[in-house]
Amino acid sequence: LNSHVQYRVIYWTTDSRFSSEHAVVWRRYSDFHWLRTKLKEQNPGVIVPPIPEKTALSVDEPNHPLIFERRFLLRAFLQQVAAHPVLQESEELRVFLQSSLKELTDWHDRGHVGELFEQCSSLFDTFVSTVQETVDRDRASFSVTQAELDRLYPIAAPAFDLQAVLRYLDELEGSLGKCVEQTENIADGMEEQSKATFAFSKGLVALGKREAKSTSE
Repeated sequence: LNSHVQYRVIYWTTDSRFSSEHAVVWRRYSDFHWLRTKLKEQNPGVIVPPIPEKTALSVDEPNHPLIFERRFLLRAFLQQVAAHPVLQESEELRVFLQSSLKELTDWHDRGHVGELFEQCSSLFDTFVSTVQETVDRDRASFSVTQAELDRLYPIAAPAFDLQAVLRYLDELEGSLGKCVEQTENIADGMEEQSKATFAFSKGLVALGKREAKSTSE
């Protein structure tokens, strides 16, 4: 028995980049999380639809309400991504929909390795630059004051709180979603008000005609 809940994904497409017009694949929650993460990385400025939060689910209870709820929300996420004019063109979506489990795992690993390589490369470049600067300055003078030492070997600044920024972006995304929802509600209300005003004006016209007819009689 598989220890992870898997979701069946069925798609139909006319996109020539896909190897087939129709296919069925099985995906885990982590695959959906990977897709959303890559879409956000590759499309800065684009609001990527949310996915449900990760909660512990047991495959021993396949009819658990949380499984049905998560399946519904994940389906809504894919439908919104597929309908988005920018996100639907992403290579990550194509990989998610048609790759085998092994190929998808390779893409997961490739992303992790690439991120680690970029981080290591950046740290190495910073280290080399700092060492070279130190050597050049030490050659210029053997008399090093405390101020010079502070300048050559500055105390590292506090680490950038990435999680705080991500939480803020998630909250901002939620606020924007509520703003859009309220805007749609206002638009619906204005439409209903317009219809009511039109009906009221028709009633006034009919009343005026009846009064005019009564007067003439």
